[in-house]
Amino acid sequence: MGWRILDFTKSEVSLGIQRGNLVVKSNTSDKQQLAPLADIDVIIIGLGTGITSGVLHQLVQYDCVTLFTDWKFIPVGGVYPYVQESTHNRIAARQLAQANASKNTLNALRQQMVRAKIQGQAAVMNQLGFVETSNRLKQLSKNTRPGDPSNCEGQAARFYFSSIAQLDIFQDEGWKRDASRGDWLNNNLNYGYTILRSYAIRSCLSSGLHPALGLFHRNRENLFNLADDLMEPFRPAIDYFLLSHIEELFGTDVRKELVAIAKSKFLSSGLTIPAVLNDLAQDIGMHLEHSKETVRIPSFEPREVVST
Repeated sequence: MGWRILDFTKSEVSLGIQRGNLVVKSNTSDKQQLAPLADIDVIIIGLGTGITSGVLHQLVQYDCVTLFTDWKFIPVGGVYPYVQESTHNRIAARQLAQANASKNTLNALRQQMVRAKIQGQAAVMNQLGFVETSNRLKQLSKNTRPGDPSNCEGQAARFYFSSIAQLDIFQDEGWKRDASRGDWLNNNLNYGYTILRSYAIRSCLSSGLHPALGLFHRNRENLFNLADDLMEPFRPAIDYFLLSHIEELFGTDVRKELVAIAKSKFLSSGLTIPAVLNDLAQDIGMHLEHSKETVRIPSFEPREVVST
């Protein structure tokens, strides 16, 4: 897996391949640039970007994820490589174990996932000065039972986003979390979460898990239910960056920074979000196959790791 994320959402370019390199040709000049395919992790394609099936084939061969965006520069679809060579011999056994996982096992995993997500939200609230909300979220995390029958996740979301709406910058116009509203914060949350989701999808596929078989997301029309499960504890990383810098960044284009956040360090050990997601997917796979007794799901702890 590479390390570079190339964003062509605002570029009028055509993409080609030349001797193991991605060729980026300007549609308005003679300018041309090369990027080694082995260095590329994710490519984000806009409406003005020309790309062929041959280029997509090479990107998949090099384990690159390709995302396609709409006119608002929000990713709406993608092309993902299938599992890596090392997992081919485990696909059938792992996916059978995944499909046959007991309700108790799935409920226990959901409990841990929800607890980790709420703990991360509590940490964000504490850093933003909403101490009462933070304490309330910490208690909800502790109260979360297997399967989350009391919907602690939903309760936490209401307290969390209601507090965000109280930030000074929203006092005149009001704000609420709505993916379809189109305002600056909602659009950037959508964008950041989509980048996270692309890493989660890659982790599912590389670990031999079936992405449609979720732990608690069960939408029959969603091919990536499991990825939506895995990314939940990582959402606060996107939230914290946007909210902690909102006064200085509000109204500006922060997609580059969000891409950097989505691959930034997540643990004190130095492991990045993509690396932690990979480990988590593998751990869940082994747990479902009964070769790993427990799964540790980490929670977000705010730290300044990316400069703007």
